[in-house]
Amino acid sequence: MMAAVDPRPSQKAAAAFLDALAELDAAELGALRRAARKPLGADVQTYDLFRDLFHRVRREYPVAKWVCYLVARLYASHPTHGGKGNLGDVLRTLRPAPQPKEPRERFDKRFLRLLDARDQRALATELAAWVRILTDADRPVPWASLFDDLAHWYRPGQPVQTAWAQSYFNA
Repeated sequence: MMAAVDPRPSQKAAAAFLDALAELDAAELGALRRAARKPLGADVQTYDLFRDLFHRVRREYPVAKWVCYLVARLYASHPTHGGKGNLGDVLRTLRPAPQPKEPRERFDKRFLRLLDARDQRALATELAAWVRILTDADRPVPWASLFDDLAHWYRPGQPVQTAWAQSYFNA
């Protein structure tokens, strides 16, 4: 019998962090939503809430604070569960039909802006827009996959961006 392959530490961290987020009440989620456009630490109450969430995960897993903070703020605006695959898979389901051409081209360009986001601020802005689109369409966000992918966003060769593009354009 073969032993199960242990998931990457970021996958375990994602599960632990999302479990912690799922325990938040409406007021705490509201505080995270209000903090969405502010830098970490701009609001003491929200920072304390986030710090407690982050340290619950950080004790066991080496995770980046910016990944946790971004996911927490985005999750607070759309706390759904059940999204499968990566973000490219989910966004493909919303991609307009090939005709008329213009809506599809606009949608594709917006997706490419997300893939091209090089700094954390641009990435946060693009992801927030996509989470709003998914919220409006009543589609779940694949939170665990998103957390794991963001933990690897800046890897050489951009494997996350490549995987999302393949899922979005080629499936």
